[in-house]
Amino acid sequence: MTATPTQAPGAPSSTAHLNGHRAGPGRKAAATAGLAGWTERLPVSRRQRRPALAVAGALLVLLCGVATAALATRGDQRLSVLALARDVPAGHQLTAADLGVAHIAGDGISAVSAAGANTVVGQTLTATLPPGTLLNSSMLTAVQVPAPGMQLVAVAVKPGQAPSEATAGREVTLVHVATPGAGQGAVTGPVVLVPRARVVSVHAEPSSGLVVLSVQVPDALAGAVAQANAAGAVAVTLLPVTP
Repeated sequence: MTATPTQAPGAPSSTAHLNGHRAGPGRKAAATAGLAGWTERLPVSRRQRRPALAVAGALLVLLCGVATAALATRGDQRLSVLALARDVPAGHQLTAADLGVAHIAGDGISAVSAAGANTVVGQTLTATLPPGTLLNSSMLTAVQVPAPGMQLVAVAVKPGQAPSEATAGREVTLVHVATPGAGQGAVTGPVVLVPRARVVSVHAEPSSGLVVLSVQVPDALAGAVAQANAAGAVAVTLLPVTP
């Protein structure tokens, strides 16, 4: 953006001439009154009683122009990135129809460039995401979810029953824990349900305060996990990251 410099009001003008004569102190006032209707186009000449004010005014105009130019430059630096065009569930393989383009500005934004659409089509989402979500690599996997011989189960835990670091892509252990008031035959101590399970997505339920993890477990263990989860008897521990 370019700005056209303008004369600051109150700045000294060139020496005025009127009817071929140099304007004296008396005639200068008359000339000022006669030119009152032109003040929008031509600033009224003033004596330089306060040169510091004129300098300050010019500085203010300059600083405002610099600030506006800086904002315009920042606003013009927009990026085209991929965003979801509709609701997409976890485990869904992306198609071109699932994708849209968002134009954003700002620093520290993590998203797949719109030019990389061909690289994400066919990949699997690791979480259920709403339309408008900016896609980044942590949301995608080249592996089918759930993988053959595996199932996705929901595990709802109270705050404190799962580490906050148990995020999508991490591996966890699912433990069946004793619950207060359990009847005869109930579990009386911790029992490992699934030694190693992969977290596919995590979200919080605002109404209940529970944290829900979608976890991939072997077919043979999915039923036991679902049953323990229904009783509110599942705890989650985090496994170390494997190379």
